[in-house]
Amino acid sequence: MVAPASKWMTRTPAGFGTARIPTAPASPSHRSLGWPSSPPSAPANSAPTEPCLCAAAPPQGRRRAAVRHRPGVPDMADDKPGENHSGIWLSRYEFFSSSRDNSFSGLHHVVLTQHGNRIAGHSLPNASSNPDSPLSFDLTIDRNIVTGTWVEQTAPDGYYQGARYHGAIQLLIDPTGRRMAGKWVGFGKEFDVNTGPWELRLLDKSTADEILAQYSAPPAEQPDARN
Repeated sequence: MVAPASKWMTRTPAGFGTARIPTAPASPSHRSLGWPSSPPSAPANSAPTEPCLCAAAPPQGRRRAAVRHRPGVPDMADDKPGENHSGIWLSRYEFFSSSRDNSFSGLHHVVLTQHGNRIAGHSLPNASSNPDSPLSFDLTIDRNIVTGTWVEQTAPDGYYQGARYHGAIQLLIDPTGRRMAGKWVGFGKEFDVNTGPWELRLLDKSTADEILAQYSAPPAEQPDARN
């Protein structure tokens, strides 16, 4: 059975409006046409949908690391941010000479130049406790830890007859930033690997030409040293 047209259309001043689905109680004819008897209702236990107001997580790059110190790194004061260790330093190392059965020291006035985390260093002219024994460094700084390599060319007319020695070095910078102390390792004349203390002490932060000229002389202390 089809419902009268008056129940399907809404009259407006302009005429007939848009057809609507009847909301009257369902009849057998409605069900036979597949019309719902009423709009579907939401489940009783469902909640209304609302926009999420959760705060966004901070960008990954802004999160601070939970662990500050890495395994194997001493828990010491960090190197001061932005501190530059360029300047004139007094270098002093000690070594044992098996062929002479005695310990000796080597001193140099060295100039260090830092760019970023790299430090290059070399002794100044005529600034060794033994003539014609230039020394050089290639170092990397990580907070207060300095690690790298060293090279020394001994004097041609000295005890080691111009032999070139080289090895590794690791130093710790003290909280004042004016002293580095640690150990060197390197091969010896008797086909062995030796180690000993090495220290650098800051003499002047300036690397101006007149300062370089001032320290281009043997260090004041003159102990026996590798030559």
